[in-house]
Amino acid sequence: SCGNMLPEALKAAEKLEIKLVVIGAADPLYSWWGHIAFIIENTETGAGRYYDYGNFSFEQDSFLKNFIFGKMYYLKLAKNPERELKINAYLNRDITVYTLNVRNENKLRLYALLENDILPENNVYMYNLFLDNCSTRIRDRMDVITDGEWNRSFDVISDKTLRIHLRRFLYSNIPMDLLLNFSLSGMT
Repeated sequence: SCGNMLPEALKAAEKLEIKLVVIGAADPLYSWWGHIAFIIENTETGAGRYYDYGNFSFEQDSFLKNFIFGKMYYLKLAKNPERELKINAYLNRDITVYTLNVRNENKLRLYALLENDILPENNVYMYNLFLDNCSTRIRDRMDVITDGEWNRSFDVISDKTLRIHLRRFLYSNIPMDLLLNFSLSGMT
């Protein structure tokens, strides 16, 4: 709550701008579903960080096997926002940046959560295509900065399974559809 925060911290939060970055699909398989990230920028200094939950390395042990069987280790990182936006623009990906209207105390909460997520002891997680990925991580942070309103407003039960939603992206690539459906046989 606001009463627990020092007035100086709340005043500093006034200079923070929270942005949600939605990035469209690209050609490589791992980017077919797009991407999402946060940017927190200090409007006074121009300094900012791009908080990204969608990082992996092709060099990790047993990468291909882990990928096929849905056991990917992903990293939570903070990067240079300008550089990340330029890279995605160069890759011809659609980029939409939303500046969010967030209360100062929730800006500070989000900043603290994101900074905690990128600490070396916290920055690795087991990726799950449906339940724990770059989008679900951002969704959970959105819920924090909206005091739970985000998840309440999307508390709708679909008549389609997650797998059916996934297949919408694969209809034009039958071999990949078969491969992913096989590899996801134990998932939702």
